[in-house]
Amino acid sequence: MSAIRVGVDVGGTFTKAVALEAHPLALLHHEVVPTSHGAAGGVSEGVAVALRALLEGLGDRRGEVELVAYSTTQAMNALLEGDVARVGVVGIGAEPELRRARKRTRVGDVKLAPGRVLRTEHAFLDATRAAWPAPALDRLLSVWDGALALPVAVAAAAAGHGIALAPALLVYIQALAANVVSAGVRLIPVGQTDGQRVLAALEPIVAATAKRALATALDEVGGAAFRADLASMRHETQHTRLFRS
Repeated sequence: MSAIRVGVDVGGTFTKAVALEAHPLALLHHEVVPTSHGAAGGVSEGVAVALRALLEGLGDRRGEVELVAYSTTQAMNALLEGDVARVGVVGIGAEPELRRARKRTRVGDVKLAPGRVLRTEHAFLDATRAAWPAPALDRLLSVWDGALALPVAVAAAAAGHGIALAPALLVYIQALAANVVSAGVRLIPVGQTDGQRVLAALEPIVAATAKRALATALDEVGGAAFRADLASMRHETQHTRLFRS
């Protein structure tokens, strides 16, 4: 006897819910109710009615449900017909991308079907100062209202919390390496275990790079990664942004 999986489909006339057992494959129960286009809660009310009836029909086995899958038809039809409720959008950002993140997440009202609009309410959380508040960050923002490079923001936060340069530099490079490895784990793909092996192999390079940076004069620090810079500039306008830059 295996766990139970539930599927829900919202149609133009009826909303259907089925409960299946995967191994061996068996239909345990099903319910069909009218799609609630005219209800105060929209078609979601019909979904709730169908699910309640389905769970009641499962009896003592209702606690074995491990997955409920909804058809994309419900969401698509709701958007096309404007059958939607007010939506809350919570944006979360951190320096140096704080202002840009706040702007991106404030989407305003979205036009749907003729005469129908998706209303949104926006709230924003400053993850930098909320998680690690420091007067140094406040002073930095009081004298500079433009964009901030990530190393500058990290340096201000570290200095504000009394973290010395050497350990701050070490963990900064470590985080950079971990981000690159994380991208490889998802996109190559590399397994989590192999990803940890790669990260462990990079530890001597991370330590050596941090040591060399500490001994290098500021005027001698520099680099050129023109194509990477261009890719980073295009990053925010890409359709699918996950690790693509």
